[in-house]
Amino acid sequence: MLRNVGLALAAAGGALLAAPISLPAGIVALGGYLTVGGTVLTEVSQVTVEDGAKADRKDG
Repeated sequence: MLRNVGLALAAAGGALLAAPISLPAGIVALGGYLTVGGTVLTEVSQVTVEDGAKADRKDG
């Protein structure tokens, strides 16, 4: 679930950064923060899922 929220935040931030019209500097800065925050949230979520999957695996 957190991964999806992170992806949505990153997509919204990317849309603000790539807008074809001129936006105020505050909106562009917000887009940058959303992109970074969403990317970090997605990566942390993925690392947690991958580590949990490795712990559940039995070797041998």
